[in-house]
Amino acid sequence: MKLIDNFLDKDLIMFLEQIFVFRTPHIYGHYSAEEGDPFLKPGEKQNNFYMQGLSLDDALIKFLILKLRNKFIFKKILRCYINVQFKGMDGHWHIDDGNQTIMIMVTKTLKKGSGEFQIQEKGKIKKIDFVQNRAICFEANLGHRGMSPKELNTPRITLVFKTE
Repeated sequence: MKLIDNFLDKDLIMFLEQIFVFRTPHIYGHYSAEEGDPFLKPGEKQNNFYMQGLSLDDALIKFLILKLRNKFIFKKILRCYINVQFKGMDGHWHIDDGNQTIMIMVTKTLKKGSGEFQIQEKGKIKKIDFVQNRAICFEANLGHRGMSPKELNTPRITLVFKTE
């Protein structure tokens, strides 16, 4: 796993926050684990949250991919989207498609223990605080989940790139 704080220029992360909070539709009904995920038990209930797929042909996304290529090694981007969670919308343990996932924490830094990213490494759960402009690259086959914010009316938005 590779973690980089202050990944993007301050103006750019503030711009992304504005775009993803106020100008990007958020579609409710997304959930973390898909059928067949080893963490999902048959009939197990998951919390829904918001998400929106983003076009890899969008100029802003192409620019962000250039930024990713300067810090991370991958052959291609499979897809890109945002996850939006509010209080009570904890993610479920799951694995991702692709080889690696790169996630950028877009919205304001949350209090310690609020909205943390959790990942299973070597039989232990590593907890990573939600810090605006933090990028995390991890192996897609590691169990992980995004916890919801503890604050009311406070979105936790991550920008996610699935890579090969």
